[in-house]
Amino acid sequence: MKQGITTHTIVRNEDRFVWFALTAVARYVDRMLVFDTGSTDETKEIINSIKNPKLIFAEKGKREAEELVGLRQQQIDRTDTEWFLILDGDEIWWEAAIKKVVHMANRLPQNIWGIITPTINCVGDIYHYQEERAGRYEFGRKKGHYAVRAMRRNIRGLHVEGRYPLEGYFDSQGKPITKQDNKLVFLDKPYLHVTNLKRSTKQQDRVIARERKYEVGIPFPANFRYPEVFYEKYPSCVPSPWTKMTKPEKLRSLLETPLKKVKRRIL
Repeated sequence: MKQGITTHTIVRNEDRFVWFALTAVARYVDRMLVFDTGSTDETKEIINSIKNPKLIFAEKGKREAEELVGLRQQQIDRTDTEWFLILDGDEIWWEAAIKKVVHMANRLPQNIWGIITPTINCVGDIYHYQEERAGRYEFGRKKGHYAVRAMRRNIRGLHVEGRYPLEGYFDSQGKPITKQDNKLVFLDKPYLHVTNLKRSTKQQDRVIARERKYEVGIPFPANFRYPEVFYEKYPSCVPSPWTKMTKPEKLRSLLETPLKKVKRRIL
């Protein structure tokens, strides 16, 4: 197992943000494994526009939800670096954050298996984010918008179980990696998560059915700096990320937000 980090990406219909997700980390990681599972939008064209020898792209054809864990396992089996980073098509990293992940991965002791990363979750559009109270992930005493994204490859018996979107990574004893707090460390820098936004220029299908959240978010301050990749020149096949909520979306968000906030505070 050689030092370094490999990214694992599985996509279907991610043409709005996948270029930014992949390009943001490409110069800092050692290898990138990207599987497409039957995109019908411009996702494949966009990925093919990224001319980087680190990127290994494979078209796997349309897959059902229960088949996606097998593809996750294939990516693990094809990884020969000490660490891998789960990189979905809706996750865009700041340079400082991905640099720190790489730095930590190269220096953490063998008894540390994963790195927990905070996320900033856009909601409504790219100009607004969701309140921290909406985050449901718990690690020790921390609860909020967090995710285990970097994991050590040589965990004994490492395998994937479950069914998309609730699959998980487990050790040889069947224990989820994300529940072993003594083997995890926190990163103090977030990535931008656009999972709540429209991620494709086409309608989604029943397998990759993503819940669109209609919610009035908190506006980013005027001096907020998005991940650096948003300011780079991108190919003409890549849609602009700088779109705002439509009037119908804004109206629906105004109607649904109060109830959502009440539920979070009561439940």
